[in-house]
Amino acid sequence: MTVRQLEALIRLSEAIARCHLDNQVQTRHVRLAVKLLQTSIIRVESSEIDLSEFQDQDMDEEAGSGEGNDNNDADDGQVGSSTAQQAAGTNEKPADGSIPQRKKSTVTDEYFQRITKALVMRLRQHEETVMQQEHGETVMQKGDGLAGMRQRDLIKWYVDQQNEKNNYSSVEEAKVEISQIKAIIEILIRREGHLIVVDDGRQTATEAAGAEQSESAARNDRILAVAPNYVVE
Repeated sequence: MTVRQLEALIRLSEAIARCHLDNQVQTRHVRLAVKLLQTSIIRVESSEIDLSEFQDQDMDEEAGSGEGNDNNDADDGQVGSSTAQQAAGTNEKPADGSIPQRKKSTVTDEYFQRITKALVMRLRQHEETVMQQEHGETVMQKGDGLAGMRQRDLIKWYVDQQNEKNNYSSVEEAKVEISQIKAIIEILIRREGHLIVVDDGRQTATEAAGAEQSESAARNDRILAVAPNYVVE
């Protein structure tokens, strides 16, 4: 634990005590503060980060190829196959009718931080660009002054960058990474708070394919931006 984390633990313990209207910090307050810190702080020494919780069923079924296919690019860089699930053996339902358990998906902390930095820097770059021009095809600006980029375009940009470097040995490898990137984006929105959703994409998805459009498609159409108070280290 660093000095900064220790100070945060003290302040958090005091805040919990105040919430319970206690004049003194009790052991139970500190234990609760420790649990909160353990769930909110990504430890540097941790070798793996679990993405399973943030990989929804329809997100796994629709992963982009990023191989320059025109149809895939037009359809937010997605591939309408459940390759990852087939590889994990989760497509077939058990004979007893029970719901199959999802295969655990983990990435290293170094990979998580690298993807996070790349996505944030790209969004910041677009934010600077949209401030200098009035119109853009993939960049949109809302009335609240936040500039954002569609999630599918952000993912496609990253995959294209990796393709140029020949970092993918197969389409399947690209599909797996796209699924991981989607889960990382969910973590950055729902847990870390580094990214915010400017537009949830539901209206765009409905206009494009009707009311039956899946939740996954709406997520890919949503517009993301970097949280104003987030500072890139």
